[in-house]
Amino acid sequence: MTDDTSFSQSIAVVIGINRYQADVPSLRSAVNDASRIADTLQKQHGYRTILLLDEQATLAALLDLVEHQLPASVGDNDRVLFYFAGHGVAVSGDEGPQGFLLPQDARRGNVASYLEMTRLNESLMSLPCRHMLIILDSCFSGAFRWSARRDASFALPTVYQERFDRFLQDPAWQLITSAAYDQTAADEWSGGDFGNRGDGGAHSPFAEALLVGLVGAADLVPKDGDGVITATELYMYLEDRLQPKSIQYGTRQTPGLWPLRKHDKGEFIFLVPGVERCLPSAPVLTGDTNPYRGLAAFETRHADVFFGREEPINALVAKIRGQSLTVVLGASGTGKSSLVKAGVIPRMAIEHTWQILPLMRPGSDPLRALQASLDNESSGAQPASIESALARLLASTDAPLLLVIDQFEELLTMTRSADQRASFLDQLAAMLKQADGRLHLVLTLRSDFEALFDHSPLADLWQVGRFVVPQMSRADLRAAIEGPALERVLYFEPSSLIEQLVDEVAAMPGGLPLLSFTLAEMYLRYIARASDDRCLTQADYDALGGVVGALRSRADAELAELDAAQQATLRRLMLRMLRVQHGALVRQRVSESQLQNRDAEESERLQQVLTRLVGARLVVRGVDDQGQAFVEPAHDALVSSWGQLLQWTHEAQDHEPDLPFLHALQRSAEEWSSAAPADRSGLLWRDKLRSRRLWSLRRTEPFQLSQIEDRFCRASISRWRFLRNTAIGLVAAIALFGLLAGALGLIASERRAQADQRRIEAEEQTRLAQANALTAAPAARSTVKATRRSASSSLLPL
Repeated sequence: MTDDTSFSQSIAVVIGINRYQADVPSLRSAVNDASRIADTLQKQHGYRTILLLDEQATLAALLDLVEHQLPASVGDNDRVLFYFAGHGVAVSGDEGPQGFLLPQDARRGNVASYLEMTRLNESLMSLPCRHMLIILDSCFSGAFRWSARRDASFALPTVYQERFDRFLQDPAWQLITSAAYDQTAADEWSGGDFGNRGDGGAHSPFAEALLVGLVGAADLVPKDGDGVITATELYMYLEDRLQPKSIQYGTRQTPGLWPLRKHDKGEFIFLVPGVERCLPSAPVLTGDTNPYRGLAAFETRHADVFFGREEPINALVAKIRGQSLTVVLGASGTGKSSLVKAGVIPRMAIEHTWQILPLMRPGSDPLRALQASLDNESSGAQPASIESALARLLASTDAPLLLVIDQFEELLTMTRSADQRASFLDQLAAMLKQADGRLHLVLTLRSDFEALFDHSPLADLWQVGRFVVPQMSRADLRAAIEGPALERVLYFEPSSLIEQLVDEVAAMPGGLPLLSFTLAEMYLRYIARASDDRCLTQADYDALGGVVGALRSRADAELAELDAAQQATLRRLMLRMLRVQHGALVRQRVSESQLQNRDAEESERLQQVLTRLVGARLVVRGVDDQGQAFVEPAHDALVSSWGQLLQWTHEAQDHEPDLPFLHALQRSAEEWSSAAPADRSGLLWRDKLRSRRLWSLRRTEPFQLSQIEDRFCRASISRWRFLRNTAIGLVAAIALFGLLAGALGLIASERRAQADQRRIEAEEQTRLAQANALTAAPAARSTVKATRRSASSSLLPL
């Protein structure tokens, strides 16, 4: 049979050694393994085989083969398979175990008589062939990976026709080992029919599985097979066969798959004998099929392109199962939300034993958001309270409930009322108590906000529930780069570009969203080229300015495309979506109502600018739990990394009106607008200082104000003027009253003075009259006496 894979030659070097020299134990199955594998490769897959058995496989013969015969006969359009079955040993070294294969004439304890794996690796690496697969069935064969000097990574993607073509076209240098560097490989397991073909010839467990796999059993993807077996599929089949059986026999034998130094985007291929190849075409790539999320978090629907977090997902799922409260902590940019939404939730949904409630964010009204999440899962009539909604859920199922509250810091950054925050935390604690272990609450929270919850009602559960998102290793980052590309049948050209990306972000705090943004931009550049090579290229990466420059470059490019008026609008919009929290700038949601400006032209410009920013994935649109449309920066990375925005922020903090004043105005205007008409008057600003600043803002910066804020300003200014005029009128009235009272007092005082004067004069007259009367009385008495004497004398006799 001819394996139609377009190679000039398919050469298989197959070595099997049973009979070693006297001081090295003999094996039972190696020769039979090698013979049957050589026969299968020749007859079923069209290989020209070079078979060396027992005494033919001396050290000299092996070295002559790999260092002289093969270099002389192998060309650059050939493929080579190297298979070895025999003894292997590993010796500890400075850089890991040093591995050796034992040729037939090896002498125990004489390392010079062994075939060093490093030397074998270098000899094979020097061959000019395009594809190489090394298969080692020996003890400690995993030590060969230290010769490879590359970490292992693999997946089982669908083999589309385009992927198949790429697998054949590009270099594929891969290694499959039958055991780890510290494990022995079984020669034969007795019992049952495992390791025994039933035809009188025993095989090692590894070789038995390999032979079955090569004739079709290893065609794993898709479920019904496609006629193609990749080296990765072959390895997965071997691992699945060996691991359970080795454990059953009281040992452990772990096969391995490793890319070698010259490996690129190829894959060693076997065609299934007698099966017609059936490969679908790769999915069409468009702007809507971007596998990278840019600054946006991965959602549950993106689980198929979420890679690099397998270990944290497993650890977090186990933690959630075992406790009522789990707090997922990490700095901005560590991927907390993505880990939970695209990793944990899909994993737990697969189990079908959890009832997963709709994910929520606290927003400006956390209690209402919580009620909406519970009501969405409740059946029947709407419950009257959170307690009754939870009770109904608990009564409707025996499954544990999972409630995820994403971006829990919004309870501090967006919930304005301290009473609301306290009530919400009390409600969460009460729900956990009410559910009695059946409700599992997961919070995602930025680490810098954690201390503010030290004394919350959840404090008793908080410490045990902490889960700090670990930093991604280089292997994790590589998987996050390669995995989504693999799903979309995309490649990096050159392949070293992957390592360059990893190098740039491996030690960069908060670099994950910048990496994702860079990859998303590279994908869009590919789409714009209208190429069919499905490659993200070095040229695209360099044009973006690398990871550090990609976000800045895109934001600056969007700004440069705008005219002066639109640039000013962009500045106002971006500053509106920021706020100062605990001395640091953070992004904030802005309702669509805040984008309706008092000036119609400015409102139109706002929508034009916003459309560009959303299209550039710098800003996202959404609808909150209350059905209110909002916009917000795609990630905190935009706030911290765009130099122009930072400059605008500094300018706004140093000039009137400053950011804190504008943010306070936005909050107050929103509260005033949403309040009942009867309550609005009490929410207006009415002091002289702020009212004058509002008046100045309306005159000098009218485009800063939304329609709601402008109405709030006018109402506040009118209220202040009314209160001022009322106060002035009251003061004037008081002053007039004082003047009138003073005048009346003067008149009354004058009249009192006049009355007093008349009284005094009357009293004086009375006193004078009395005095005159007293003066006149003696004289009168004298006259009376004189008269009486005169009268008396006239009556006397003469």
